Amino acid sequence: MRIGGFLYPWKKGISSDAAPPRLLDHAIDALLSHRVGGQDRFICPIKDVVMLNGLGFGPTKWHPFSAALRQRPIPDRFEDSILARFYSLWQPQSGAEAVPGFRDAPAILANAPAYGYHFTPWSHLPLSAVLKEIRSYYRADYAEHGCDGLQIDVDGFKYHGPVTKSLGNCEYQRLRRIHQAMMTQGYDRRFGDVNVYVLRRGTETRLVCRGGVHRIAALAALGHQFVPARLVSPYLVDISERAWWPQVSNETWPSEAATRYFNHLFEFDAANWAMQLDMENMQAC
Repeated sequence: MRIGGFLYPWKKGISSDAAPPRLLDHAIDALLSHRVGGQDRFICPIKDVVMLNGLGFGPTKWHPFSAALRQRPIPDRFEDSILARFYSLWQPQSGAEAVPGFRDAPAILANAPAYGYHFTPWSHLPLSAVLKEIRSYYRADYAEHGCDGLQIDVDGFKYHGPVTKSLGNCEYQRLRRIHQAMMTQGYDRRFGDVNVYVLRRGTETRLVCRGGVHRIAALAALGHQFVPARLVSPYLVDISERAWWPQVSNETWPSEAATRYFNHLFEFDAANWAMQLDMENMQAC
């Protein structure tokens, strides 16, 4: 099936009585639809997807999930994977250290757990509430995917090390299952679209992934360029509005540091960072 001039192989097998929301051509199209009560989704370029730690899927980005799925042959065991090497090499000690290449985090993150980097300048919640929300979300996420009992303050966090063998194996086997399903069945939208919100800097945009990173990583590893996406809160973060970002206006995030962090998500060369750390050299794993 062709949408917007591109071929979307994940559309196969969708029954007419379960048709998902239509896909628009751009995130801003979907945003305008959302503002008038629409439920439209959009065609999300995988190359523009970033994580809040600056890793991602563009030409200068790198992500351990997609790197693990590009390993040949793909190991059966987590311990033999690039993902295991990533967890052994990247072990930030606080939220202030958890965004590779960024050293201007606010003082409040110096004593926060490493997953505290989710406390962004545009967060409407205080740090304590962000940490509570992260713990709750991932406890439920692990239970949903057959890894009940995992807790990030005990087992670690999936986007950096250290992690327990239980968490590492859970993440790795989940990646392998999704990769196999994408390869053999395509992307079935009846299971949902990925969740993102928009960062905008003039005419440039990036899409922050807030759900579905395993699917994006699998598609990226398989060479796909697009993924169906829906917008989630805060929907749009524009650099021109930085003075009104909640954590800037209350002076928790200094304005200059907040601007540098926003730009970092656009500009950080994560591929070079991974190369400098020799992330994909499995001889030393």
